[in-house]
Amino acid sequence: SNAKRCHGESGGAIDTQICRAFYKLQEAVEIARVDEHFSFAGAVAVDAGAAPGGWTKFLADDRGCARVYAVDPADIDVRLLSSQDNVRHVRSKVQEAMPAIMAELASEGRQLDIFVTDLCPHHAEELHSILRPVLSGMLRPGGLLVVTFKFGSGYTEQAFDKQAAQEVAKLDGLLQTGRTTLVHLMANRIRERTLIGYAATEAEAPEPEK
Repeated sequence: SNAKRCHGESGGAIDTQICRAFYKLQEAVEIARVDEHFSFAGAVAVDAGAAPGGWTKFLADDRGCARVYAVDPADIDVRLLSSQDNVRHVRSKVQEAMPAIMAELASEGRQLDIFVTDLCPHHAEELHSILRPVLSGMLRPGGLLVVTFKFGSGYTEQAFDKQAAQEVAKLDGLLQTGRTTLVHLMANRIRERTLIGYAATEAEAPEPEK
């Protein structure tokens, strides 16, 4: 059951906020049918803005990623992880953490397979300042991206849908064409939309600016 997937076999009191986040990522993965053509087993993931740990728990426990970098200056609730062996808490902002993470992976001959974020940026451009570098050589070609867009203005479903489509359009050329899913999840708040996509292959990616 869903409750068992979040709480674990032993049940017990796990923070409601953590479980709500867990189910948000679970719903996104299921709606986009990610498991049909992407393997989490053995993957390396970054969860940007990970606290308190719901998305990290989904990746590490439910999907069995080999390593999840939980990047957040705030605390991660490690009690909710059945094993912390595959979770590394990086206590900093994601922009500061990524160079060291990428250097560590390169030294091991590994790639970044997954990048997810449920961050609350101050404005959309702050989120894009994170996503563009990630999609321009950090996330491997075909790597999985899951992002929550959060909007501060607008009053209708249509307004939020339009804003979300505009934000996705800014990533044109950085994501594989025909494989993006933009959706208002059951687990999303009214002002949120979730993007599920895959990093463009080298053939699709735009030429770097001179």
